[in-house]
Amino acid sequence: MPVKNTDKNCFVFSVDNKLSITSWCNELNKIYGKSIDTIKGMPLNRIMPMLQKDTTDRIMQVFKNGEPLLLKNQQTICFCGRKKADIYISPLKSKTGK
Repeated sequence: MPVKNTDKNCFVFSVDNKLSITSWCNELNKIYGKSIDTIKGMPLNRIMPMLQKDTTDRIMQVFKNGEPLLLKNQQTICFCGRKKADIYISPLKSKTGK
């Protein structure tokens, strides 16, 4: 399911339950210079090593309990240097309801 960016300060992407990238917004295409066709299926930590160490554990928590989660003021590392960002993690159901 493609992701939609609803806020110009928001970068939206999705992962599967193995934390492999499944989709991302056009703004991420521009920032990384890679289309979803190029990175689809790659592990999240290979594409976005900027996420704080325990963030991937928190993403897996959302897969397990199905509850959205907001991580406020998370440390990130990007080409601009170290930044802090709010990360909203929300589960999406597949066509089969999984």
